[in-house]
Amino acid sequence: MNFMLLAGSFFALLELSTAFRMPIRRDYAPSPAFNFSNGADPYNFGLVNSEGDLAVIYVGTIYVDDQPFEVQLDTGSGDLWVDGSGITFNNAENTHISGRLSYGDNSVVEGDIYIATVKFGDFTIDKQAFINTLATNATTGNDKGLLGIAPPSQSGIFRKLNNTGYNGAPLLENIFAAYPNESKILTMQLSRSDLGMVDGGVFTIGEIDSNFTAVTNSSKLEVIPTLNMWHTLMDGITVNGQYYSGHGNSTTRPANADPSSLVILLDSGTASTTLPSYYVDLIYKNIPGVTTREDIPGLYQLPCDTKLNVSLIFAGQEYPIHPLDVIAVTSSDDDKTAICVGTLQYSSTADTRQDAILGDSFMRNVYSLFNLGNFTTGGDVNPYIQLLSVTSKDQAWLEFDTYNEKRINQWKATKLNGTTTSTATPTPSASVTVAGNVAADDSTSTSTSPDLHTLLRNSYAIIGMLVVVLVLLFVVAVLLFRNHRNSRTYNPVGNPVSSLDYRRHSGYEKSYDS
Repeated sequence: MNFMLLAGSFFALLELSTAFRMPIRRDYAPSPAFNFSNGADPYNFGLVNSEGDLAVIYVGTIYVDDQPFEVQLDTGSGDLWVDGSGITFNNAENTHISGRLSYGDNSVVEGDIYIATVKFGDFTIDKQAFINTLATNATTGNDKGLLGIAPPSQSGIFRKLNNTGYNGAPLLENIFAAYPNESKILTMQLSRSDLGMVDGGVFTIGEIDSNFTAVTNSSKLEVIPTLNMWHTLMDGITVNGQYYSGHGNSTTRPANADPSSLVILLDSGTASTTLPSYYVDLIYKNIPGVTTREDIPGLYQLPCDTKLNVSLIFAGQEYPIHPLDVIAVTSSDDDKTAICVGTLQYSSTADTRQDAILGDSFMRNVYSLFNLGNFTTGGDVNPYIQLLSVTSKDQAWLEFDTYNEKRINQWKATKLNGTTTSTATPTPSASVTVAGNVAADDSTSTSTSPDLHTLLRNSYAIIGMLVVVLVLLFVVAVLLFRNHRNSRTYNPVGNPVSSLDYRRHSGYEKSYDS
């Protein structure tokens, strides 16, 4: 799940800030699957932007006993819980059986398990089990719960209610049981935050979004069956065109797998991405001006103009990560300066189930299809994952400088109230060195010197126009003064304005297409 705070330490730098919603649209009957892009729709799939891209969580609106809750959508866990503090469930049944869930960021959810009607989009489940928690450290701001969309076997509620007479099956299992003719698939394509770019996103149950049907041509990545999660194998990574593999320590790699491959978990509940320290150091360690934090191993602070080409390789296919997703903007410890840090962090060496957790910083760059297969009732195939790249490496490289500067300025305007500057100003033609390799050939980025003679000619023309305008203004002022003297009257002074309607306008409200 909710590795969102990434082992807790990664977000010691962060605190809660603004919020942003990603709109949705319902694909109407006869299909019960939904696509998300229209803010006027009553269903809501979006994101809560707690602290820029470092703490974005993806959320959907779910109705429990007709009460709306904005819940995180998490491919890394299998249960539904809501924060019911201050809420009265009039038609829900309290089983009086206590449930407890713990997550990778050390957050905990505890409360009684309830049974109630749950609606998600056009899906309605009459008797759905969920935990009603009255106090938890697992919410992050506007969200009021979590919907786990991992394979059903990951449900702690199901295990707790087993042999009690209550149906403890997770929501996905109940949906596919109620709609047996639906394909046993989920798809997801995540947007960037408003401090990054791109508006919109896709989450479907039972069908593929029409804009991403090419995903069916992608290699079927076999899910490692013994883990009962969205684990699969990754070949390796490329950094500025150089390929690297190996250095994993997972004990769950199938015996017939390439020993240099890495066991990875796709987890939408994790904001960033973890990799073996070998790769993280390879990507960031040799960048000029880089520093590390002794209290947070693997967290690299970088010049804000750092631009990197990083791709992950699955079944021989390259999946580029947008340079915007390789670094992120945050604040210094005193919240007075915008700084930039790497979004790739060390994997936990203590957890040998997987070598890497690919969170939102990677998942924003792919359209992901999860086929539950025989993980769920009625499934008749082995589970698999298909990924479709939605990031153009060349386009992403060219647009990075412009969008990175915009998000830094937006960060200063919203988080720091426009009173500070970042530690580094983005330089359009900047290149950096990683592991001895130049990040980009200078031919991929061009700059031109200003024509001073043209500037001088333009300056003289502007000065001449200003003189003409000043003369005209003087003539108008004289005429108005004469007219005023001829028609002078006494008018009472009106009441002064007692308050101002101040609305802060963001300098980065427009969405940008990647």
